[in-house]
Amino acid sequence: MREMAELDFSFTKCNDKMESVCKKEEMENTNLAVQNDTLDLKGKRLLVVDDVNTNREILCLMLEDTGAALDQATNGEEAVRLFSQNKYDLVLMDLHMPVMNGYNASKNIRSLPLLWAVSTPIISVSAESSIELHARCKEVGMNDHIAKPVDREDLFKKITKWIPA
Repeated sequence: MREMAELDFSFTKCNDKMESVCKKEEMENTNLAVQNDTLDLKGKRLLVVDDVNTNREILCLMLEDTGAALDQATNGEEAVRLFSQNKYDLVLMDLHMPVMNGYNASKNIRSLPLLWAVSTPIISVSAESSIELHARCKEVGMNDHIAKPVDREDLFKKITKWIPA
């Protein structure tokens, strides 16, 4: 038996007289979506930290057309090392990783003797999302949180919030 995929869609029903109005509205909405679907990060450098290769690839694919330079780390220890060697405009930090988790990595980054170590936005990325998680993230110096699976629109909104245009 064939499995059916779940589809997410919407439609607008138009009568004959309203068809041209609906088509015009549809075109305007399409143009708006195309404009809002892009994010210009040319000249910006981001660090993507996750121990799962697929998760890093997904984030990098989402950010690929933004023009940002993307570096990747597979654990917190590597993230701290890369951060100490490079100036980043934003860090996307997984929380649960081997070697060093995202909490400790963020805490270590914040304590580095670098001018930008205190001000660079760090956004946690985790499937977990609770009041306790948000409090713990703030405690170690993280600025915001994105839930997995990552929604591209949400990702872009958070980045725009922390990296001024």
